[in-house]
Amino acid sequence: MSTNQEVQKIKINSNNINYHALFWQSKQFQSNDVAIVYYHGLNGKTKIVKPLLQGLNQYDFYAIEQRGHKGSGLKTSTNVKKHIQDIDNVVSFLKTKYNKIYLCGESMGALYISLYGYKFPNKVNGIFAWSIPFYPKDIMKEKKSTKFKIFIRVFLCFLLKWNYYYSAKVDYPKLSNSKFLLKLNEMNVDTKSSCAEEIAIWKGSLQIKRLFLHSQPKTPIFYWQGDLDIMSNNKLLMKIQKKNYIYASLISNAKHILMYEPGFDIIVQFIQNHINNH
Repeated sequence: MSTNQEVQKIKINSNNINYHALFWQSKQFQSNDVAIVYYHGLNGKTKIVKPLLQGLNQYDFYAIEQRGHKGSGLKTSTNVKKHIQDIDNVVSFLKTKYNKIYLCGESMGALYISLYGYKFPNKVNGIFAWSIPFYPKDIMKEKKSTKFKIFIRVFLCFLLKWNYYYSAKVDYPKLSNSKFLLKLNEMNVDTKSSCAEEIAIWKGSLQIKRLFLHSQPKTPIFYWQGDLDIMSNNKLLMKIQKKNYIYASLISNAKHILMYEPGFDIIVQFIQNHINNH
C-alpha cells in the first residue's frame, strides 16, 4: 500500500486467546498516543482497508480478523456476547500500550463495535461505524416467487453448507458500486462461517436498533449508511437522527460497502477531525 506505514502480521494474546491482525505502524509519530482498530464485515477481509488506512496513516492501525473467518484461528459462533467479548479482549490489551483507542467498523464489524460501546462504556475514546445491517428492504419489495427463491437459496446454503460464492455473486451488485470488489477472491465467503455469522448478525441487529432508539451511550458513537444500502433502512436512520442519542448521517449515492463508495472521504475526514479535536 502506498502509505507511510509498514504492514505486519501479528497476534494479540489477551485472556488466553490469540487474535490475528494486520498491523500498520505509523512512521509519522513514534508515540503511544492513538491506535485505530478496524473490524471488517461478514464478507470482508482485514486487508481491504486501504481507503480508511490512507486517511488515518498518522496513527498505528490494527485490522482484526474476526472470529470464524479464514485466518482468524477461532471457531465461528452465533453468540453475540462472544463477539463483543473478543473486542473487549483486544481493547484491554491495547489499553496497556496506547493512551487513546478508536474503533472503526463496517457492516457486521460496525454492529459489534456499536454494541460494544453500550455494553462496555467509556473503554474506548470513540466508535465510528457504518452500514449496520438493519433491514433487507430490497428483498421485501420482490415478487413472492422471487422471495421464495431467495429463501430456498439461503436456507439450502445454511442447511447443506453449500458454497457461498454463488450467493455472493448474486447479491454483490446490490451491495457495492465498486468494480474492484467484484474480485470475489478478495472477499471472505467461507460458507460455514458466513451462515453461522448471519444468525449472530440478525440477533445483534435487533439489539442495536433498540439501543440506538432508546438509550444514550456513554461511549461516543458515530454512524453512517448509504442511501442506496439494501441492508439498511432510511426511515430508521431518520428516527435515530430525531432521537439524537448518537450521531447518524446518510451518505448519498452509496451502497453497502461504503469504503469503496462515493462519499467515504467525508467519513474519513470526520474521524480525523474528531481525533484531532479530542
